[in-house]
Amino acid sequence: ANQKATIMSNTIGVSLNPIPLRVTEINKQAAVPYPTVLSAQAAVTPIQEGELTITAAVEVEFTYFP
Repeated sequence: ANQKATIMSNTIGVSLNPIPLRVTEINKQAAVPYPTVLSAQAAVTPIQEGELTITAAVEVEFTYFP
């Protein structure tokens, strides 16, 4: 977000305040409840191989100086 804001401010010829005015997380997925009843019955926690991908989306608002 900072790189994009810097490019935009350079393009229009203004100075960017590098400290964001606001940062908001954008939630694109509904939370999935954890099945606590099933986990309470399991004696052993299975561990699976693989990768976990986490994606985050944010909206960042900057201010500028003329």
